Amino acid sequence: MNVTELLDVDTTAASTLLQRAHSTDGVEAFGEAFVRGLDDDSFGHRHFAIIENDRYLGLAAVAPDAMEMVVDPEFRRQGVGAKLLAHIDAEVGERLPIWAHGDVAGASRLAELTGRKVVRELLQMSVSGSALEKAAGDVDKRDDVEALTLTAARAKWGAAAVDRAWLAVNNEAFDWHPEQGGWSQPQLDRARDVQWFDPEGVFFAADVAGARDSAEEICGFHWTKWHAEESVPTGEVYVIGLSSKARGRGLGRWLTNVGLSHLRSRGAEKVILYVEGDNAPAVRTYRAVGFEVARRDVMYGA
Repeated sequence: MNVTELLDVDTTAASTLLQRAHSTDGVEAFGEAFVRGLDDDSFGHRHFAIIENDRYLGLAAVAPDAMEMVVDPEFRRQGVGAKLLAHIDAEVGERLPIWAHGDVAGASRLAELTGRKVVRELLQMSVSGSALEKAAGDVDKRDDVEALTLTAARAKWGAAAVDRAWLAVNNEAFDWHPEQGGWSQPQLDRARDVQWFDPEGVFFAADVAGARDSAEEICGFHWTKWHAEESVPTGEVYVIGLSSKARGRGLGRWLTNVGLSHLRSRGAEKVILYVEGDNAPAVRTYRAVGFEVARRDVMYGA
């Protein structure tokens, strides 16, 4: 088995492999950014594969700070994953962290063989049924803040001003986060350049008692996502961010419920979210709303 670095990914072969793995594992092998990076060079990913008769037996996507990998279920336990990972470690010159979505069978063993251990855990939580109905209906009117959609905020303050305020809140809220923190305007633009993006599904919390009526009054946001491909109508709490002036006021739960109300009105029967496993305050907030842990994604690092 030879490992080939791909200058151009055969997206049909890659999609077939990812679909086969999803059918077997019940989880996606690649996250959204790594899927988009298969045919979008702006992500800066390198791709490596083991190929047989134009079929991808294994495929790896390598970002500057992490990687993801998938092996065809028919060819697992045959050294495909180990071969890919060893080649990439040698090529890159270091053991980059690798995500195992759902921590599927064999991931921990492969990580152990290459001297990796769990360094990060991402929880997928979900809410449905009566708990979703309750949370979606539990949006109190507040005297200190109002909820504005992205469309309404743009009409009120202008797109450029809203984006500046959005980025300011995001980067303050996620100054510690390896993927979400330190965003620039191009990163925000790229994140919105997806088929599912809906400006009516982005909500801002804006202070109503501020000294001036400007986009600077934005102190939090809830960006929702719609999963059109799911058999059960599914929404997602995509990102919630709060500035320091919003913390301690119960705005996290309120913004969560604002977004859940929107998703339920679209017909969502289930809503999911992802949260860092060690972010105890956020996990508590989501549990209070009705979310429960559905799966764990694990990052193995050197």
